[in-house]
This record gives sequence, structure tokens and C-alpha cells, in this order.
Amino acid sequence: MIWMIGETVFFQYVIYLPYASPDYDFTEGSDSYKLITKSYNIATQAVKSYDFDFVVSGDDWSFSSEDGALLHGYTIEDGILIGEEVVRYYDEDGKERIKLQEILPGANEVWTDSGYLLISNNVETKVYEGSKYLGSFPNAEYEFESGLLTKFVGDMEACFTLDGERIFLSKGDGYEVGDQQIADVERGKLYYVVVEEATDGLGDTVDVLYMRDRDGKVTRVASPYIYDSDFIIMEDSAKGTWNVYDRGKTQQLIVADVDPYSWQNLYGSYTLEYADTTVTYEIYTYMQTQGDVETIKYLLYTQTWSD
Repeated sequence: MIWMIGETVFFQYVIYLPYASPDYDFTEGSDSYKLITKSYNIATQAVKSYDFDFVVSGDDWSFSSEDGALLHGYTIEDGILIGEEVVRYYDEDGKERIKLQEILPGANEVWTDSGYLLISNNVETKVYEGSKYLGSFPNAEYEFESGLLTKFVGDMEACFTLDGERIFLSKGDGYEVGDQQIADVERGKLYYVVVEEATDGLGDTVDVLYMRDRDGKVTRVASPYIYDSDFIIMEDSAKGTWNVYDRGKTQQLIVADVDPYSWQNLYGSYTLEYADTTVTYEIYTYMQTQGDVETIKYLLYTQTWSD
């Protein structure tokens, strides 16, 4: 196994030993092995050896940087290789920089979501914002979404804080007055849509967007028309116009002065994959009003992911 931190390349391998050999580092079943872990610094050309009690797995080291590497592998305890895969974080000196197994025993996954750090084992997940511990949740019960937790209560989606307080429960299917659905979660803020009676003469009902902030304050944001997971069309009440926002980029403005009823996806989505990058293309059409003139326009919307 090979990994790199800064200018130092680490490599690790095992040597199978005869069963009777006393010079072993760990056993697995009836087999004995010697564990070799070394490093080579590209700048100084120095070679070092390390006494590791951790066998790095062959295909699943998941992160390395100038400061350290997050490695998946198996712990050696009292000369025996433990069969449960876990994660550890090592620095360029070959030392365990962050003791993840002390933070959460059995931790086998570490990832980030919207600026939050999550450490998970097979049972629970702990959540941090910077160095601040925010709380934990049982994996089998909740899904983490940008600082809040969601799960289904019956057939209705509910949203909870990390303290377990339920702050929202969906109702209905989004067509009748009083129905309400989760629209988005953004860094601890919950956006949800409530069907209310229309007052603008454009129909019987209108979808109204509300936002609950991290302190629990609820604000009526606007009367939006939400079409899919990527966009929100929101009224600018000061101008009496409608604008299209990209929800995936923290509601970044895409186009202004749009007829909200004209926005539509023409051909669905197309995906291209090359090297370690995936790009999805979608074409939207809409009517844009400038003064008394309405013009049909088109938008090519792309999303890019890197492996």
C-alpha cells in the first residue's frame, strides 16, 4: 500500500512467515506476518522505518493532503489483526495525528457535508463544526442534511435538530391549502413550502416559502414556484418580478425577470463522463420580460463532479 503526505511517500507491505517464526508482528487465523512500513522524502531523500500497529487496506485510503492522510485499515492488538475495518489519520512523521478511535470507537468513515465534519461507525455518527462538537445521531434512524436530521414518520418527512427536537413535519402532497413540504436544508437553516390561499388572482392557491434559521426564528421568504431539486423561482416583491436561483449554489441568481409559468426543462438531462469528471447538461427555456417586450430565451445548465 502506498500513500503520500506533503513530500513524503509512505509504503507498507506484509511478509508471510512460517508458523513457527517468533519474529512476527501479527497473526491472522493460523498465519503469521511481518509488517513493514517505510517512508521516502522526495526533498531530502531520507528513508525511515516505522513500527505501525495498523495494516492499511489495499484499495480504500480515502484522503491525503500536505498535513496528513486518512487511512482505512485494520488494527493490531496483542499481535492479532482485528477484522473490523476502521479509519485513522496520520501525519507526515508517521504519527497518528488525530485519534479518531478515541473520539468514536470503531469509526470507519469520515466525511464533510456543507462545512460540517462527520465521524461515523456502524452505529452512530458524531457531527462537528470546526472544532465544536454539535451532537450525534443513530445511523439507522436519521439522514444528515447540512446541519439538520431528516427521517420519515409514517409516510411524512420530518426534520430534527441534532438535539433530537422535531422542528418540522410535512403534511399532504403539496396541492391543498395547509399542505407543507421540505424544500431545502442549508447549513442548519430549514426551507419549507406551505400551500396557502392565493391573493394575487393568479389561481386558488400559492406555494409560500418559509425559512427557519438556526436559532428557531421562522421568516416568510417569498411565494416561490419550485420545479426541481436544482432551481427555485422566487418573487422580488419590491419590483414585482420573478427571478430564477440555483439552489445548489446557495440560491445564486441565474436569470431575472422571468415569467414563472414559462420555465421548463426541454429535453431532460444528459451526462458525459471523462477521466475522473462527470458533467450533466440540461437545457431550459423561459420567457423574459423587459418592459412590454417578452422574449423566448434558453439556458444551458451544467453541473460538474470530480471523483
